[in-house]
Amino acid sequence: VMVGLDGAGKTVLLYYAASGERLEDTTKSSAYNVETAQVGACDLRVYDVGSSRSSSTRWPEFVDDPAGIILVVDSADGG
Repeated sequence: VMVGLDGAGKTVLLYYAASGERLEDTTKSSAYNVETAQVGACDLRVYDVGSSRSSSTRWPEFVDDPAGIILVVDSADGG
């Protein structure tokens, strides 16, 4: 499961990991995105979860026994 604040770059990071291509434009994720990314010899199914309260309350619906959590932080955001 990939989580982070709004605008942290979760969707951009996930898309790049899955495709190797840079995503130039994205809209706010309304619920979640799912991609499979290959890291070494492992195929990872990653859920990019929106940070809104309505999205986070639905996590149990599509994430059953996650193997890990990826926390995305935008260190360039001084706000």
